[in-house]
Parts: sequence; C-alpha cells; structure tokens
Amino acid sequence: MQTSRSKKKDEYVFVEGSVPVMLRNTKALLSDKQYKDLCNEVNNAEGYQRKKEIIFQYVEPIISK
Repeated sequence: MQTSRSKKKDEYVFVEGSVPVMLRNTKALLSDKQYKDLCNEVNNAEGYQRKKEIIFQYVEPIISK
C-alpha cells in the first residue's frame, strides 16, 4: 500500500527545532538511501543554519509537488 508516503507528504509541515527532530520528521518522506545520504551530509555540516538548509533542500522538492 503506497498511501502512507503520499499521506505523510500531504500532512508534512517543515518544523524548525533541533536537528534530530527535523531529521526524524523527514524520514517518512524520503527513501532509505535518501535519508541515509541526508544524515551523512548533515553530520558533516558545520552549524545549525547550514544543517537546516541541507534538510530543507532535500524536503522542499518533495513537499512542493
């Protein structure tokens, strides 16, 4: 059943907060590979603002469809 991801996408709101919370909220939207790549990129980034930008770059194309 494929409705779980599309339902999550329709209900998703980009919530600012701690980086772990933002990552946890994106997990339902991304494939396992995308999520793993995102986590690796965020772990290598410096500073909260840059990490938030990276997360938004991954999520924005999905939620704007």
